[in-house]
Amino acid sequence: MKRKLAFILAVLIVVCIATAATAYTTMYVFTSNGNPLNMRDAPSMLGNIMTQIPNGAAVLVNDTYDETWYSVTYNGYTGYSMARYLVSGAPTPAPTWCPVPTATPSPYVTFPNEIFFDFQPTYYTALVRPSNPAGYVNLRWAPSLQAEIHSHYYANAVLTVMSQNSLWCQVLDETGRIMGFMMRQFLYPYYGDS
Repeated sequence: MKRKLAFILAVLIVVCIATAATAYTTMYVFTSNGNPLNMRDAPSMLGNIMTQIPNGAAVLVNDTYDETWYSVTYNGYTGYSMARYLVSGAPTPAPTWCPVPTATPSPYVTFPNEIFFDFQPTYYTALVRPSNPAGYVNLRWAPSLQAEIHSHYYANAVLTVMSQNSLWCQVLDETGRIMGFMMRQFLYPYYGDS
């Protein structure tokens, strides 16, 4: 009988020491993504969030509710937080990832001035004629296939040709008030409905 009583007493002492080890211990919040840790009013994900504890902050662990939840005190609040996000040593700051700056491509590509030479002033009305009757022709901001596209024009759209060279026309969409460049092969002079 004395042996059983001594064994029970020894188990109780070990349990008390283990409980005392976690009771009123300072621990630190550590979340791998750096987000704050929620403190809830009950040891459950259904408990209301009382406050959020910043990553790296020290908290006072009052008691172990179970292996998942600890009773903690932080900044005047006492509630429950998940044990897996509490560590005994202060976490070192994670290295911050700084992306290498990359050049942001300009929507406008720089072109040599030569592409604007040899344009002769004109003034006539033209119809858009795509190579595919169901297709469209691109209106670009510069006379180059690498230039940004302003808009698309379908067959029989009416544009005013302001100037042209052997490959390109500078056109004006008077309705949309857009000016740009279109390949000359897709424009045909328009003389009205006659």
